[in-house]
Amino acid sequence: MKSKQNKKNRPRWIWFAGVIVLIMIALVAIRMREVRHVPRQELSPWALETAVVKVGTVTRGFPVLATITTKGEITVTGQIAGTIIKMGPREGVAVKAGDFLARIDTRELEDNIASLQAKLEAAKAEVVRRNNELEREIKLFEEGGSSETSLEAYRTAAITARNNVRSLERQISALKVRKEYGTVLAPADGVIAARLREPGDVCLRGHPIYRLTVAKGARVRVRLPQSIIEQISPGTALELFHGADTLVVKLNRIYPSVDALALGAAEADLSAPPFGLASGARVAGRVILEEIKEALVIPPDALIIGESTNSVKVFKVIKKGKDEIVKTVPVNVELVGKNNVAVQGALSSGKRVTVGHGNILLKLRDGDRVVLNQGGSL
Repeated sequence: MKSKQNKKNRPRWIWFAGVIVLIMIALVAIRMREVRHVPRQELSPWALETAVVKVGTVTRGFPVLATITTKGEITVTGQIAGTIIKMGPREGVAVKAGDFLARIDTRELEDNIASLQAKLEAAKAEVVRRNNELEREIKLFEEGGSSETSLEAYRTAAITARNNVRSLERQISALKVRKEYGTVLAPADGVIAARLREPGDVCLRGHPIYRLTVAKGARVRVRLPQSIIEQISPGTALELFHGADTLVVKLNRIYPSVDALALGAAEADLSAPPFGLASGARVAGRVILEEIKEALVIPPDALIIGESTNSVKVFKVIKKGKDEIVKTVPVNVELVGKNNVAVQGALSSGKRVTVGHGNILLKLRDGDRVVLNQGGSL
């Protein structure tokens, strides 16, 4: 009896379920139609700061604290050890900058230079021989007459020979610099106040030879680590900063001897104290170690550095119709300066690049529209 009743109710439930399914299909169709008629939302452009690419100079330097003193009196010291073979004028004689004061015997240095030059000639001949052997070994290897191990040994020998030549050249250059210190010249215009040595005296490095009295001018002195002293020479630029003012001077003297703290010194002569400061004042400075002129210059925060340090790019802003979009430009970093960077790449002066935090710039993609803050320029 119950089974007959269930059979009668089954078509009714099937009909009811079918109606529900039809209603759901109708609702989905209506919703899809509404979605298709909704206007597509345009992505908002990025609001970014930009900087103008310029052609300029980028420098790398070492920060220092410079001490300013007036040139009341100058003590001239020896920069190398040796016997004094000749002395200049006596007390009361006026001298000009560059006038001869003393000569220290440099024959030992000259002998060392000659010995190293002989070794250099032999080393250069060794380079030629090693290169010839390497060329022969390469040909044998290409023809199957030599092993890769043998070829690598010849290549290593050639590289070692070239490195030996470079090492000898550096040693000779360093000795020639020391030899130049054998001639002591007046550092500034003045009057001989005291002649402290005579011919035949043994002069040690740092021992006073003369005292000069100068009538005017100032001196700027900076203390530098040994690693920096080795990178500079007379004529190296020194930037001095005081408030918003900047003054660039040239170093005149380098003192290669270092103290107990492994610090050497360098000095620059000026016609007057910089910025009108009193003797003993200290100012912030920067010794220029490297300089690139006529370079493409952009701000550091325009660079996007990838996982590899060799993968560096910027986003250049270009015009596309009425919009401005960004385009990736790979660049090579030539030099990182204090507030700017010298780069090489498909950029030109006057073009604009995006600047900002790396997390923001990494979200950009080629073709993204941007709204620019025209005030952001280098």
